[in-house]
Amino acid sequence: MLERWRHWLGCVPAATHVACALILLLGAAFSLAAQAPASSAFAPLEGWKTAVLAGDKASLKEFYSFSAAGIRANAQGEDGGSA
Repeated sequence: MLERWRHWLGCVPAATHVACALILLLGAAFSLAAQAPASSAFAPLEGWKTAVLAGDKASLKEFYSFSAAGIRANAQGEDGGSA
């Protein structure tokens, strides 16, 4: 049976082997990324999602600003005053 595999692999171009290996590695990486622990989630997004699913209008209002002043910063990140 091993001879069959050797024959089959011998007639497939090396680029195909590389492409198949790359597809397998990417698939494994995406699989691991999909299984990331919930603790690494963005907390404000989780709070917003919880408020939306619960229909909690008061909590949702806390996520939005109705009169925020703009803030400018220069290339060094220093505060340039309000806009």
